[in-house]
Amino acid sequence: MDCREILVVDNDTFYLDLLGDIIREKGYRVHTASDGLQGLELVKQKAFRCVFVDFIMPKLDGARFIECVREDPKLKELPITVISAAITEESPGLDKIGADFYLYKGPEKTLKKNVLEVLNQIENKTNKATGSAALLGTEGMNKRAVVKELMSERRHREVVLKNIGEAVIETDTNVQVIYANTKAASIFNIPEALIIGMPLYDLFKSESLPKIREAVEGLSARFESDVVSFIIPHDKYVLKIVLANLIEEEEDRGTVLIAQDVTDYHTKVRELVLANKKLKNMQEKLVQEAKFSMIGHLSTTINREIESPLVSASSYLALLLHGKTRDDSIRDKLEVIQEDIHRARAMIRDLIDFGKEEESKVERIDVGEIVRRIAALVKHRASSSGVTIVEDYCENLPTLDADADKLKHVFINIINNAIEAMPDGGILTMSTTASSTVSFPEGETKPAIQIAFADTGVGIPPGFIPQIFNPFFSAKPDKNATGLGLSTSMKTIQDLGGGIEVESTVGAGSTFTVKIPLVEGIGE
Repeated sequence: MDCREILVVDNDTFYLDLLGDIIREKGYRVHTASDGLQGLELVKQKAFRCVFVDFIMPKLDGARFIECVREDPKLKELPITVISAAITEESPGLDKIGADFYLYKGPEKTLKKNVLEVLNQIENKTNKATGSAALLGTEGMNKRAVVKELMSERRHREVVLKNIGEAVIETDTNVQVIYANTKAASIFNIPEALIIGMPLYDLFKSESLPKIREAVEGLSARFESDVVSFIIPHDKYVLKIVLANLIEEEEDRGTVLIAQDVTDYHTKVRELVLANKKLKNMQEKLVQEAKFSMIGHLSTTINREIESPLVSASSYLALLLHGKTRDDSIRDKLEVIQEDIHRARAMIRDLIDFGKEEESKVERIDVGEIVRRIAALVKHRASSSGVTIVEDYCENLPTLDADADKLKHVFINIINNAIEAMPDGGILTMSTTASSTVSFPEGETKPAIQIAFADTGVGIPPGFIPQIFNPFFSAKPDKNATGLGLSTSMKTIQDLGGGIEVESTVGAGSTFTVKIPLVEGIGE
């Protein structure tokens, strides 16, 4: 069936009425639109025999209108006539605009003649046969410098916006897109022609949409030439968004949005943050190792200068106490002295053991089996303290190379601390896991075994947690506590390339997680 519908798009009501009357005389039904965006919506909704469109219009000009229409395969062959006072025979690039006819807005009589000529050629498909666009109505017209300057400025703007590295999007006051450059199409992965007419908010994902909406609505409410900027994630990008009102002749014309891809910059920042964190952890580890080294030298001196005299004094006290004395007060004092010497010797032995460089007996061990055996050994003590042990072990836990005795001391020390942290009883959960993506303090991710000990005890105050692995620090009320147990445990695990992490809430309990990396990786 022959379509008798024709669309006229022009922001000048005089020409809308004039062209409508001329076309109706030929028996066509005329539809009108007052700007390019409205015309584009009509073209996509209804079939037309042809379209007459003005060249310079608000929101969407004739060239962009045609570009959007030609992008749609269903509209590619739709005849389009550009009718404008800004078209001259010297206008460059008419063939690139993509219209079938170009009419100059001359005198009414001449214009009517040329419109009828266009309709005649469309009916006979004359211009399609020649393959070139027709330029009609330019005879006797005036060459206007202002028109040429306007066209030149428009082409310059198009070249600049199409080739800059940032996405540029303009909207009207209804937040519908009326312009989008090539970079915008790339970032939002939508062809330029399809972005035109879309609501701006449809371009953004749910996580960043509220921020975009808030900024646009805030700018519109203020009606000022303010500029706001912020960072949002979008698909694989991190975008810096710059928004501003489009204000022309004291009227709000819409919004301009510029989106700059700053993904590489943010990636570098994240890498620097991780590197700084890794460096800080390495510095803390070096300080800890320096403390261990210092204590090693100190323990040798203490052994020579203090331990030996204490042994002699203790021996003489033993002889005196075994002798007969009638003075009970002297005997009581001797017993106090002997008790203090024993306590001092115990602390010195712990210090010497801590600083001693023992040769490790490295062998292939099953950490899971070691934890099971230790759990069986401590169950009686735990039960007598009102503590229930819950076991949750990973099946087929990978083996690793380590000193089994040293690991036993680490686990027993953590378990003893956990039981002591539950004076009124509680639950101690012991679990083992293996993963190829375990995070370590230096910011690296490695395959590793994790052994966790979670108690429901009194917890550790937040201010104590950074200090609990320091030598001689103890949060226990027991005056005999040396504060070397956790320091020794940390040193043992660090020698294996691992670490011990602590999470604690006062009144709710603590979790100590021992992380030991697997050199070969999971499953090898």
